[in-house]
Amino acid sequence: DHVPVWVVDYALMEYGTGAVMAVPAHDQRDFEFARKYDIPIKVVIQNADRSLNPDTMTEAYVEPGEMVDSDEFSGSVSSESIPRIGEWIEENGMTWAHIYDYDAYGNRYPVRTMYSTSLAFSTVIYGISKGSMWRFKKLRHVIKPSVSYNYAPEEEDPIKYYALEGMGVPSARKNMSFSLSNLFQTKMQWKGKERKINLLHIKTSASYDFRKDEEPFSNIGNSIEFEPIKQFSMRASLAHDPYTWDLKNFTLRSTVKLRGNIGKRGDDNLLSTEPGEVQKKAWSVGVTHNYVKGIGENIDSQQLFGGFDTWISKNWKIGYNTRYDFTKNELISQKLSIYRDLHCWEAQFSWNSYGGRWKYDFTIKIKKIPEIKVTKGVFGIFIP
Repeated sequence: DHVPVWVVDYALMEYGTGAVMAVPAHDQRDFEFARKYDIPIKVVIQNADRSLNPDTMTEAYVEPGEMVDSDEFSGSVSSESIPRIGEWIEENGMTWAHIYDYDAYGNRYPVRTMYSTSLAFSTVIYGISKGSMWRFKKLRHVIKPSVSYNYAPEEEDPIKYYALEGMGVPSARKNMSFSLSNLFQTKMQWKGKERKINLLHIKTSASYDFRKDEEPFSNIGNSIEFEPIKQFSMRASLAHDPYTWDLKNFTLRSTVKLRGNIGKRGDDNLLSTEPGEVQKKAWSVGVTHNYVKGIGENIDSQQLFGGFDTWISKNWKIGYNTRYDFTKNELISQKLSIYRDLHCWEAQFSWNSYGGRWKYDFTIKIKKIPEIKVTKGVFGIFIP
């Protein structure tokens, strides 16, 4: 996309390079500037409870949510994607540094104060069945209703201060939230052991905004989690408009995880260290399918994540992870890692690919003193 450049009177020349990035959909000051000068607003983090429309938004959305229109990060949770985006930026050689000791008007060492308050009520109701079936013992139904009230006052001068991640203040709010959780559990007798299973978890949530004169109710959000065994889980999340009952978003994620230990008795060349001794090494394989239904102008998104990690000998371990986009019919990313145990030392090699870019790295370090290490940077003048 083309990035428009605007000249403003509140961007300080001594701040960085004098140019700042704007995210009007997710920063209140940028939002107000975009509305004043009719600048297009693009949503990249969607609210699970209330679908965000740039044309009807009345304030910036600054809470966590689902990434949209974010290329390979679309469909992921924003709070989880921040570290991965930072890694991507670092992998592609883009870094930055800022010093925030002025406010937007040039006043030195600004002081900002704000407060918020909330009140919540919740309880737990249990129900247990009388009968049992096959290996399954009694079924337990756990109901958790909750209600909360949140309040934060309007800020007198919201454009005076810069928005800093981890140092921001809550935006003005006056709302009440409702949720109802239904959890169905059972106990299963297997190989002489009793195991608790969370069969089904259904949660419904909504909120009411007292600051809105029209349509104060948020979208009704529902999530359904199904995990009959530890190796398989499925989660669906969707939201509906309470006034029209139109579907606003839908996400379905299925995950298969397998893990175990490798061990072979009396084989010095594989995993054991002494004849007759068994040394267990862990292995794991995981596959996740993620589907996001396109609503309105958005298109469907469908991706497959997969990878494995295993020891192949006493001292060697390899791992591989990849992500495939069915919409684009291409591999989004790949990562290969090779680990070598060198007794007191350890070595790690990694190769990463993002779209058409790739990089590699290696590290050799002392286990007890990881600060003492040799990396690719040491040989930067000899290798690419």
